[in-house]
Amino acid sequence: MDILRQYRIPFTGLKLGVHQFRFEVGEDFFKSFGGATIGKSNVQVEVRFDKKESFFVLDFYIGGTVEVECDRCAEKFNQEILDEHRVYVKFDAEAKRRHDDDDDIMYISPNDIDVDVSQLIYELVNLSLPMQKICKPKADGSPGCNEKVLKILEGKKQKDKEPDPRWAALKNIK
Repeated sequence: MDILRQYRIPFTGLKLGVHQFRFEVGEDFFKSFGGATIGKSNVQVEVRFDKKESFFVLDFYIGGTVEVECDRCAEKFNQEILDEHRVYVKFDAEAKRRHDDDDDIMYISPNDIDVDVSQLIYELVNLSLPMQKICKPKADGSPGCNEKVLKILEGKKQKDKEPDPRWAALKNIK
């Protein structure tokens, strides 16, 4: 069974105006995209679908938690996300071949009967993550990262500060 099938919005029978859709995004959703960095997750996506005569306006409201890997210690932790995005859907006969620089516009064929929002949800959830994913600090203010890994990293910093003896001969050239 295609898990992404449930992330299609059939618009042919909808009247003009605003419609609401809600999607639950979990681990199976992210596994269906190869190479996903997000593991376990509990994300709710609400889509406000505004159907106009010749285009659609999709407002995505994303909230929940996703399991990601810490950039510092490589431990898995739950990252809270909360974000919203707007995407315009326009009709174009060459929708499959058309690639614009504007990421806020999606093109579909006039013959389509639904809008597949699975790829959009995947991308928008990833965009909702912070640039640097680091474990939350503990209540006492100390880093929440794995202490063994932090000690190894600190030892490596100290070792990197010592000059490499192979370069000592170059200093005599001056």
